[in-house]
Amino acid sequence: MARLTTKQDNSGVPPFYRIARVVSAAAVICAVLCNEAHAAKACLQQSDISKWEVLGVNRLVAHQGSRYLAFVILDRRCPAVRPGRPLTLRFFSPSICPNDLVKVNGTDCHLREIEPVRQH
Repeated sequence: MARLTTKQDNSGVPPFYRIARVVSAAAVICAVLCNEAHAAKACLQQSDISKWEVLGVNRLVAHQGSRYLAFVILDRRCPAVRPGRPLTLRFFSPSICPNDLVKVNGTDCHLREIEPVRQH
């Protein structure tokens, strides 16, 4: 005669462990959502930027007055941006965010990443 199997009964597991699993899952979900929210805030306002400086190929730093505001990384398909060469940037909205289109020296490029500079 065939035996029917059923889903394992967790009634022998103490309630504390079941609660701990739920809290752990909630913590993971919160961490993911908090990181996405933090990433979504990584935008700059054009009005806050007083000048741009080239750090290396496709890497820039935005200045706000005399202090660093953010590091900006452009898409790899973007023309080479090198220190000491002229740099012309044109943005299409007042806010500058990751994945935005930007004209770099007249060529369409995408802004890949913005990392705000931590001020101590």
